[in-house]
Amino acid sequence: MAFLVRKRGTRLVRLALLVPTLLLLLRSTFGFVVIDIRYSPYTFIQGETSILNCKSMAMTQKVACSGICLACIGKALEYGFVHGRFKLADVVDHQQQQHVHKPHVTVKIPTTKYKDPVESRIVRSPSGVVLQYKPLPNGPLASNGAPRTPVRSPSGVTLAFKDFSRPSSPTPPAPPLPITIPTSVSESSLLKSLARPFVVTAKGISDALETICSIRGIGWDWGKGVHVPTDTRPAGRGGFLAMTALYFIGSYLLLDVAESILKIIPGYTPSAGSIFFVDAPPYILKNTFLGPYIHEHPHLSMLIVRYTVSTLLSLLVGLGIMSGLNTLYYLETLFFVGILQNNPKNWPPLFDEPWKSESLVDFWSRRWHQILRQTFLVFGGYPLQYIFSTLVHPFTNSRMRRVVGKVGLILGVFLASGCIHGYAIYSCGPGGVDYNAIQFFASQALLVMAERVWTYVTGRPVGGWIGTIWAWCIVLGGIQRTADAWSSRMLASGDLIPGFLSPTRLFVFPVLIKLLSS
Repeated sequence: MAFLVRKRGTRLVRLALLVPTLLLLLRSTFGFVVIDIRYSPYTFIQGETSILNCKSMAMTQKVACSGICLACIGKALEYGFVHGRFKLADVVDHQQQQHVHKPHVTVKIPTTKYKDPVESRIVRSPSGVVLQYKPLPNGPLASNGAPRTPVRSPSGVTLAFKDFSRPSSPTPPAPPLPITIPTSVSESSLLKSLARPFVVTAKGISDALETICSIRGIGWDWGKGVHVPTDTRPAGRGGFLAMTALYFIGSYLLLDVAESILKIIPGYTPSAGSIFFVDAPPYILKNTFLGPYIHEHPHLSMLIVRYTVSTLLSLLVGLGIMSGLNTLYYLETLFFVGILQNNPKNWPPLFDEPWKSESLVDFWSRRWHQILRQTFLVFGGYPLQYIFSTLVHPFTNSRMRRVVGKVGLILGVFLASGCIHGYAIYSCGPGGVDYNAIQFFASQALLVMAERVWTYVTGRPVGGWIGTIWAWCIVLGGIQRTADAWSSRMLASGDLIPGFLSPTRLFVFPVLIKLLSS
């Protein structure tokens, strides 16, 4: 269907393929259940895209879709009903061709000021009197062969030659035609002019793969409005690929370090443990200057150590998520840019330095990855925006309807994110439905709207170092219950990187153990 959505006159065929495609996806949902805890991270990824459970199976068995089941269902519905999909570069090429075939289109060519070749060789006094002429390198003949008038001194010595020839200035290149995405033309008529003929080519297959894998839609019609992080890699294809390969290696090593450390923390049981495992005062510090305080306030000291450890574990989980996603993304980038010759500009970084976030809005809309942005908008944002604006339509004006619709959009996006993450937790192991993820993302929606209200009332946006502390405290403090639910469902027990492919477990840990033992 991704191949057909780029072809002309295939809408009926795509609609006919929609039903069997959905049935195949749903069938694959119930086809297997992962039991081995070593594969719990992959079960989580499967559950990340699952919203179903099978009533005919045992209640303790969770149903996890194939790795991108929900995304595939959404894409299948999209490819079945849309007129088509096109690249923004196709619009540029189409408009340039249209301008070529329309001679009445006028382009204003800027003219450059003529520079007198003689005046540029005159040396004048401050009052403007001609003192002398700079010597000419070509002698008494001008470039067109005409004789130049000599300028002689009182004694008859030729000082310079006047050049009265007026060589024509080179015509400046015409500026590029203004290219804009048409808004007055209907989508169907534009797609009819941009759609490709139904011919199976390598370019068509490459476009189909890019249509599926370009999750953010950068460079495509449905990706307008998504934040594009600044890319520091070279613009040339060779340098871009070399730097991407280095980033891939770095992300892989970082993921390996984070995963390996999670599995060796004393007291933490990845197979079914809680990040809040500290349940006793830190008596290991009783012989230090903190000993009297620990003895006097054992419960408070236990809480401080518990939440310090849980915060560090949450940071480690976040580091693993970032490095894991970057590892897969850079590998995908190498394939599409290096083998399929995609434009490097369509594969910018996945994250935009989230540690520099100055507000929750900055963190969730720009700094954090936007992989599931379209999914959250389709499954939650757009429906709630329509419902909210429709409910208040009889009682408010258009401006208020837009404001209320924006509230529904924000709530819907975060609720969809909470539901998908919650079902991912549900699919990881026994324990029933967990609402921690839904509560966390719903609270993020309310706090994001609170930032908007603050900006509206005070006229000052949330930002600066205070905004950074605010964003870190809210995200890192609120995510801990969700991270604990993931850990309790055996998420950390699996092997994202097998032991025989782990440099940390093969080389780093043995060296550290040998050094510490000696």
